[in-house]
Amino acid sequence: MTASERIKGANIIDAGRLSPYWGEHAARYVYAQQYVQDKMVLDIACGTGYGIGLLRSQAKFVTGVDIDPGAAGEAMSECGQNAAVILGDGSNLPFEDESFDVITSFETLEHLHERGKFLSELRRVLRTGATLLLSTPNANYTKPVNGKPENPFHIYEYNPGELRDDLRSQFSIVEIRGQTLD
Repeated sequence: MTASERIKGANIIDAGRLSPYWGEHAARYVYAQQYVQDKMVLDIACGTGYGIGLLRSQAKFVTGVDIDPGAAGEAMSECGQNAAVILGDGSNLPFEDESFDVITSFETLEHLHERGKFLSELRRVLRTGATLLLSTPNANYTKPVNGKPENPFHIYEYNPGELRDDLRSQFSIVEIRGQTLD
């Protein structure tokens, strides 16, 4: 994800209410809290760390990873004794196989050219029987024109069937859910 797409207010937990997007993004992490109790968690594309701040109260340990040095630096302020942030690429993670119980990857996949490599890397570091929580825009709503997303920072936007197919190449899918802005 490029730093230029980041919405500053959406990425700072204390200033979040100033952004119309903060609630939408934070809701994903609030939803994830039920899966992270006493677990080793990896938050891929953690941005400035607002998700770390929401997950670490429940998790055993949260490791945030972001490719942007500025974002990763800011994310460190969300870490307590049970969280850390490293600079890294989600397609080439510096972790041993089966290192994590839960991975969160929210609004990341649509930014990548090598989505298969990214998903394979997530599978590699996820323990057997563990949980991947992933979100990406739904092309049925964003309506790319001739396959090109309207958002200039997005490479590809999936419809649910396409996402299911790509995920099934690496994971056993229990369910796919959607988020609405009610």
